[in-house]
Amino acid sequence: MKHLILLVLLTLSTTLCHAQSPLNQRILFEPDSVTIRESQFAQLQLIAEYATHHPSSTIIVAGFVSSLTPKAHQGDIAQQRADAVRTTLITQYHLPSDNVISIGVGESTRYEQPEFNEFVSFFVK
Repeated sequence: MKHLILLVLLTLSTTLCHAQSPLNQRILFEPDSVTIRESQFAQLQLIAEYATHHPSSTIIVAGFVSSLTPKAHQGDIAQQRADAVRTTLITQYHLPSDNVISIGVGESTRYEQPEFNEFVSFFVK
């Protein structure tokens, strides 16, 4: 069910205008890594600020991998990335755990260059 909800959100997000908002942020990862790079914490701060100003919203953290990740590990790495970002939002930015959901989506083909498909993105419910 969670994957169906996410697919609907992904479809909607591609059809909506590309207005800048904190939820348009992506947390980038190195291939096969689930470690959040120091350079990505500014984006996490924007997400946390948004969530703090919208306390009734639920943030959906969606993890993706590229075709560079072996098929057998894509689901695990995508989920671990989403979980790492969720945990950081809860522990370092003090968001309520009930307001942050993590979902490992799997392989992304959004960008032509595979290394750009190593990310976590955000949606609001």
